[in-house]
Amino acid sequence: MTPGCQHVALVLSTYTNADGSKAHPSNALLVERTGTSKSTVSRSLKYLREHGWVTQESRGTGGSGKASVYRLTIPS
Repeated sequence: MTPGCQHVALVLSTYTNADGSKAHPSNALLVERTGTSKSTVSRSLKYLREHGWVTQESRGTGGSGKASVYRLTIPS
């Protein structure tokens, strides 16, 4: 996992409930909070999903202001 991906995961974790659920910051907010690029945030979220660190509970609708919702998980 790259340092940029680790940073995105850490920042994402600050938006969860105590049980690791209901994280729904927008990608734009993650870009702002991490100081990385939009592509870094997108690649990081993809990596985290594919490697079992997060699950996507619902998909955002982009321009309508509804962000995707994530749950932190532990890979098997």
